[in-house]
Amino acid sequence: NIYSKIESGLDPVAAGHKGSQEIIFAIVSTTITLAVVFLPIIFLQGLTGRLFREFAVVVAGAVLISAFVSLTLTPMMSARMLHHQTYHTAIYRWSERFFIGMTTGYNRSLKWFIMHRYIALLIMVLSVLMVAGLGSLLQTELAPMEDKSRLMISATAPEGTSFEAMDAYMTKLVSLADTIPEKETILAVTASYGTGSVNSGFVRVGLVSPDQRERSQQEITDYLTKELKKYNFARAYVTQEQTINTGMRSGLPVQFVVQAPDIKQLKETLPVFMEKAQGSDVFQVVDVNLKFSKPELRIEIDRDRASTLGVSVNDIAENLQLFFSGQRYGYFIYHGKQYQVIGQASRLNRDEPADLTSIYIRSNTGELIQLS
Repeated sequence: NIYSKIESGLDPVAAGHKGSQEIIFAIVSTTITLAVVFLPIIFLQGLTGRLFREFAVVVAGAVLISAFVSLTLTPMMSARMLHHQTYHTAIYRWSERFFIGMTTGYNRSLKWFIMHRYIALLIMVLSVLMVAGLGSLLQTELAPMEDKSRLMISATAPEGTSFEAMDAYMTKLVSLADTIPEKETILAVTASYGTGSVNSGFVRVGLVSPDQRERSQQEITDYLTKELKKYNFARAYVTQEQTINTGMRSGLPVQFVVQAPDIKQLKETLPVFMEKAQGSDVFQVVDVNLKFSKPELRIEIDRDRASTLGVSVNDIAENLQLFFSGQRYGYFIYHGKQYQVIGQASRLNRDEPADLTSIYIRSNTGELIQLS
């Protein structure tokens, strides 16, 4: 706009002022529109926010900076650098003839197309058919699995499995992972923090870089999946780190959230949902984090008899917690390493309901009272 005014004979400085004033409203309105559209994407959560947050910041920032440059730097540089020229070089004359010919050809084709408008409908139908045909042939995936040289074997044993049994099973999984020639690091955890149970664990396997091994991460995953069928004490499966990681949550790549008004209805709905999911050919492993089959022992306290014997309900609860829960009392340091001090009855003395008879509670008179 500024150059056209300079070509018409206007002074460059005046052309800069007048040309920028004529388009200032268009620049401001376009900038505000684009910024309003892209800036809210920054606050999106989940996978969508993870995918498009950087894109929104870049586009909105580029638009705002571009508007500032268009209203300040561009008019100034145009007024200083652009001048009316009476003589043009050979390259200019040749390119000008090319652009004029291209503009003339476009005008002719546009006039012919307007005279034959029905062809537009035919082109639209052919385009839709072509897009539908090619789209059905293309494979779709949100993000192709990337070889990050990291695998994880997750294992879940039946409810009520002891820590010792689960730890022995995890040791076998470590031995299996150790047979992989491409391994670099192995980290195994039994009863991982946050699961709330001792019947689960995982083994993280770090692989050497892809250029140092012959098998891909997917091939190693398929090998481990096949070998895990021999270890049927617990349900174990292999997962690869997702290309797009949305947080610190671990688990299977596809997760569903099932909600119900109360726990009773949820207990009725979950088996139906799990049965349909397990019957699908899409899923290799199906699991649920709400278990209704966990063994439990309900203890009813005879409050009148406890009061007569001088034992409070709080004393009974504390003794049961200390006997079974494995509560941490503190720490101690040995040879430069820190260890936890955990109080709990031995496995031999806490596996049967009859073991409650071996618990004695001191009454308010100092006498030891048998719990059961």
